[in-house]
Amino acid sequence: MNKRLLLRLVAILTLLAHGACSDEAAENAVPAEPEALARASFTLNKNDGSHAQAEAEVRPGEDAATAAVVFAERHSVNDIDSVLQIAERIVQVMREQAPNYEPPAELRLRTAGAHKRKAEELAKEADAHDEAAAHLVRALMRQGLEESMVETLKQRFGAQMERLAQQRKQEAAEAAEAAAAAARQAEEAAALVEARARAEAAEEDWRSHLASIKPAATEGGGSGGDQSGAAEPLVAVPLTMRRANADSSGESPGEEVVHLRLMPGQDVPGASYAFCRANGLHSADELVKLGTILEQRLAAAGIPPPPPPPQQQQQQQAAVGARGGSGHADGAASHVQRAEAARKEGAHAEAGASFARALQHPDAASLGEAGLEAARVGLVEMMQADTRFAPILEAVLAAQWETALALLDKVPRDERSVPRLQLLEARAAQKLGRWSNAQRAAARVVEATASYTAWVRGEPRMLAVALGSAAALELGDGKKALDFMQKVLQYDPDQAEIRKQYKQLKELLKLLADAETHVTKGYNHKGVAALEDVLHKMRGMAVGSSLFRAQVLLKLCRASSSMQKHEEAMNDCQTAYKALAEPGPGVHVSPVRVREALEARAVAHENDKNYDDAVADLRAALEQAGEGTEKANELRQGVQRVQELQRKWSCIDPTDRQAWQQNRCGPLRPENGRDHKVVLELPANLDQLKREDQCGWVTRQYRKLARKWHPDRYKGLKARAERKMRECSEAKEVLVKQLRCSAGGER
Repeated sequence: MNKRLLLRLVAILTLLAHGACSDEAAENAVPAEPEALARASFTLNKNDGSHAQAEAEVRPGEDAATAAVVFAERHSVNDIDSVLQIAERIVQVMREQAPNYEPPAELRLRTAGAHKRKAEELAKEADAHDEAAAHLVRALMRQGLEESMVETLKQRFGAQMERLAQQRKQEAAEAAEAAAAAARQAEEAAALVEARARAEAAEEDWRSHLASIKPAATEGGGSGGDQSGAAEPLVAVPLTMRRANADSSGESPGEEVVHLRLMPGQDVPGASYAFCRANGLHSADELVKLGTILEQRLAAAGIPPPPPPPQQQQQQQAAVGARGGSGHADGAASHVQRAEAARKEGAHAEAGASFARALQHPDAASLGEAGLEAARVGLVEMMQADTRFAPILEAVLAAQWETALALLDKVPRDERSVPRLQLLEARAAQKLGRWSNAQRAAARVVEATASYTAWVRGEPRMLAVALGSAAALELGDGKKALDFMQKVLQYDPDQAEIRKQYKQLKELLKLLADAETHVTKGYNHKGVAALEDVLHKMRGMAVGSSLFRAQVLLKLCRASSSMQKHEEAMNDCQTAYKALAEPGPGVHVSPVRVREALEARAVAHENDKNYDDAVADLRAALEQAGEGTEKANELRQGVQRVQELQRKWSCIDPTDRQAWQQNRCGPLRPENGRDHKVVLELPANLDQLKREDQCGWVTRQYRKLARKWHPDRYKGLKARAERKMRECSEAKEVLVKQLRCSAGGER
């Protein structure tokens, strides 16, 4: 693979990873190659005896030697005599096709010796073996060379072609690694979008659930208060209510006209209950009276009594089916049974309406005196509980989570333990990031509502399963998350959605455990591979929120940073921090998790010798830790330690006395400041070389790193490239002065 093709491959793979139609792709589009100045055709003999035609091209800025080396590399022509024949043929073609073209001056050195020395200089660079080989071809194309010189040049050409093959292999590996990193970065962005879409779907399930319990709890089925904007009532009865005491606003006792309304979709007992609850008439006798008034008005208007709401009718039909199609599912006793069942679930409005239907039923006397008294007491208790429940639900609907929990704390213990209130408690705790409380409350809901029936998405117990498993994952307890799903499968083995999630999560947790084992043992390469597999498998999973994914990314950040993969580590840390600090609307921001992300990113910055950002992140983490805590003291020590490294890194040039003293660098000796030899990746034995060789190394390494870190060419984090480029320039400037090198890099 030649250099032109390789560069285009890197760019194309990167663009594919980011999406070819994105704005970024447009900005980084591969520029079109300049038109060839000349083309020479050759016939290649293949190993199988066949022949193939191939072309060598000369483009602006190149010459015949460059084109010959590119052609030789592309078609595996390693024999120097064949390469020289190709170059001579290209020269002839150029005279015909581009007679006025003159290659750049740096390709037209005066003597073969000059080309040989240039080749030797380029051979010392890690990524210039093709240029070195081309200079050797130019030297061999000169006339009158001694045989020993020709033999030396040919041997060096062979060595350069071997090194070029190794160079291309390394470049191909780096290109694949860069493309993989870009692809994973794009995958992380897509995963974040998917996680937020799943979160929105879960929120929609919650909105549907809250809407299903809101009318009965907060509006009383549409019977109380002013309803001028509601549908036209079937009947409306004006009533005068007398306040016995002054209300909270300080008004004196008096009378008030209210309307008892029977709205479409209501039955008489339901309307009576809703009116009494809304107006504080906690009396079974008053409810029966109001029911009688509504029945009389309906009869006078010639309107038949409306049936119970659809949900009540479905329950009646289910009761009839349970009896094998015989008996009466709508008798007074059946209403009492439904009331008791609703009471156990915390459905106070539904329970109260069912008690009202029992008391107003034609065969209410069949309950007996004790049964009637129990129904009356149950009715009043449900009104009182419903009244207590209404402000809790209002706080939940208004996203006032602290208020909701405070109101729940005031509810009697036996009443608070019902599934409906436990589910709201779990929801409030989840929104406040109190994962332990959320998990426990959700577990109580699942335990109380478990039955051998179909578990359907959106119903309360399924909401509890999703909430509880997510809370367990946030706490790092994968086994507990599996337990929630296993409970569903225990009672409903055919629940396909949960079965799929259970299988995926079980496999995911095994991979995560393997990854942590590898990292703990110091097998970072294996750990990184396993963590990347974890992230890949999390794509499309309903389990594992963006917050859980962020925890995996932080582990990956730490492992990559310890392997000196600074770019990958920084991308992972940044993605994790964004997910934790900006988790999306309605999701609690955990200061502990944000602090952990800042700490991990600070370590990655420190390992990359970016001490300024490391200090900034540690200070931000300190703000999240809270004053006086053990973690705060630990972070404060970390800030001081990295500040000392930052101070020494700021000691750049001992000859700049003012800056040296301002940074408290100590005696004016190079070893007290930044190690510029490390910055330029110079050999450890540099001090043992001749001065001119030291200068040559400084120049070559600077050129190599300048090509790598130039912000216009670097494909990664631009801010990091600018910092590295600046540090390389500072290192070269200081070392050139210390070594007293000439402008050309030699003494």
